[in-house]
Amino acid sequence: MSYRGWKRTVLLLALAAFSAGGAAVPAIAQEPAALEEILVTAQRRETELQETPVAVTVFSGDKIEDLGIFDITDLTGRAPNTTILRQPASNSNMDPRIRGVGAGETSLLIDPKVGLYLDGAYVSKTVGAALDLIDLESIQVLRGPQGTLFGRNSTGGALIVASAKPSGEMGAKFKASVGNDGYERYMGAVDLPVVPGILSARVSGMLTDNDGWAKNVYPGRESGLGTEDNQSWR
Repeated sequence: MSYRGWKRTVLLLALAAFSAGGAAVPAIAQEPAALEEILVTAQRRETELQETPVAVTVFSGDKIEDLGIFDITDLTGRAPNTTILRQPASNSNMDPRIRGVGAGETSLLIDPKVGLYLDGAYVSKTVGAALDLIDLESIQVLRGPQGTLFGRNSTGGALIVASAKPSGEMGAKFKASVGNDGYERYMGAVDLPVVPGILSARVSGMLTDNDGWAKNVYPGRESGLGTEDNQSWR
């Protein structure tokens, strides 16, 4: 008997013995995978993402923390066709572009082409709009044009930022980050219990610090213009 025939015989005998012992192979029932329900406000009302006929990318609060999105410019490269850069002249001004459409210049005299909405309030200018993001519920990136629902300044699209809402139960969280050049970031949030019939509140804050990326080698003393001290520096 060849090796292949011997191997087949051994396999058949093993299967026969297994069947004779009354053992049965349990059937594994696989439940169909269910998609998580994702609600968006891309149509100015809450709808399910799967039923919303808008090109939208959604980041949940947990996903924002996992990706390390600390400010609005960190969305660059994380949503399709979206770039949000800081202006070289000012670290607080941003230049958002979606699908290549943007203002090209940050100025109080120029209307942006990408709308920014913070908790439903429209941020009308990109000057000072490079916001730090803390304690968020979600970020929605709507690719444009979105002028029908979000006005004339959303030809390129719209950015919808929503803060985390109070849960009504006492709770708190704290996170810290460190990095190069003395970078430190501390974020905390406190959820306060509901005052029956009055209010529910959530307080959050952030503190950042860094040493910068350049070193000042100037000795830091007065040069003494027009004196012998000044002559020694020449």
